[in-house]
Amino acid sequence: MAFNRACMGREWVRSLKRKQGAHAAGNLECMHAASATLFTTGLPHARPCLAEGRKMVVPYPGGNDERLRSRRTLPRKSLPEKPLPPALARQARLEPRQQWVVACALLPVLAVWQANGVYLPALAQKGAHLFWMADLCQWVVLPMALLGLLAHTVSLRPSDYGLGIPGTGWRTLAWQAAAVFVTAGLAFLVARNLAWVVLRPPASLWPLAQMFPGGRAGAAVRTYAALSTGLVESIFFIGLPWLLYRSARAKPSRRWFTLLVSAIFALAHWEQGSHLVAAAFFAHLVLCAWFFHWRTLWPVVFGHSLVDLAGFA
Repeated sequence: MAFNRACMGREWVRSLKRKQGAHAAGNLECMHAASATLFTTGLPHARPCLAEGRKMVVPYPGGNDERLRSRRTLPRKSLPEKPLPPALARQARLEPRQQWVVACALLPVLAVWQANGVYLPALAQKGAHLFWMADLCQWVVLPMALLGLLAHTVSLRPSDYGLGIPGTGWRTLAWQAAAVFVTAGLAFLVARNLAWVVLRPPASLWPLAQMFPGGRAGAAVRTYAALSTGLVESIFFIGLPWLLYRSARAKPSRRWFTLLVSAIFALAHWEQGSHLVAAAFFAHLVLCAWFFHWRTLWPVVFGHSLVDLAGFA
């Protein structure tokens, strides 16, 4: 019985080749071979020479004609969509009202950073406790208030300005921070030493290192100062300005943005001398370059903190 059906199927395929062409007959040969294997071997289902990308017709087991007439089609399984890499993910853009609020939040930081060279040395002469209270307000209270205001008014999250959950492991983050520390630290040292020779800044500069206590308390205060400086300056001199600039411009330029914010960042160090202004400018160029390379602020924050910790020591 199975042999007769196989012979009849071959004759039918040959006649169809002459009428409809080789392509349609090739598809039917696949179906015929599957059905012939089914009848001769009695397997529950046959899968020989299945067509590439075509639907597979699987007959029911057995030789019953009624069951053979009712066939079910198995569609090709669709592959699950792979998520986009973090570097290709869609970045947030600010609406006009959000841009205005972010700009208003950046103005107090810029004003305080330009004026702290006046009031911090004056407070340091009156007492270390007044100096560190002002420092705490500048580096903790004010930034937290502004970031909370942005989160409450315009729903701005840390991931919008580069502080989302790291997509890499801690080891990768550690070597990234080390790369930032080495490159930015070298840029800072080379620019500072060259500027010291060329610009010849005055010798009577405000000694910030004298404000740190000794012993374990000094180590804790230096760690606090380095971490707060790295975090706050990365947010308010890279993350938030880039979010605002990219949303306000149709074709944002990373080169012009880097030069602009690096100049503003360098001018915030005017009270420490012209050589440190030049060093801060070139170090910030390196920090911005790493931020654009990795699309996250976390390596920049930790690398910047390590540079400041080495400078405070």
